[in-house]
Amino acid sequence: MQSFITDVGYLRVKAAAKIILSESMEMDLSGYLNRCTLLNHGITTTKSRQLAYSFAIANQVSIPSNWKLNEMASLDWLYAFMKRNATLSIRKPEHTSQAHAATFNKPVDATVQAPPNVIAAKGTKQVQQTASGEKGDNVTMLAFISAAGT
Repeated sequence: MQSFITDVGYLRVKAAAKIILSESMEMDLSGYLNRCTLLNHGITTTKSRQLAYSFAIANQVSIPSNWKLNEMASLDWLYAFMKRNATLSIRKPEHTSQAHAATFNKPVDATVQAPPNVIAAKGTKQVQQTASGEKGDNVTMLAFISAAGT
């Protein structure tokens, strides 16, 4: 088993070159992560690791015991996966309001939060993440008018 050292984000990880998912499975996972980003719903590194675990379980792939224990892929696997899929990178997305993203989607939580880092295609100029508002606090107003106009 060959090993290598990779720099991704702020971590420096020595990752074993053991491949858990097949090349076609990794291509499917990579494509899914790219599609999610294009739809303004980028997947965080933690969610990506959980997704890889679920994908391996659904496809009856033999996985390491630490994956079973944590119910997600290891950080070493993620960084080796990122190294093998050079079209992906970890990026900080920009807010995109729900009004701009889609007019008639079903409601989402009405809080304004900073978007987490997501996995996106390398070379994209902007990475968007749907947020409930442009800036600041959301305010809900209820207005009632009687039949008499008061």
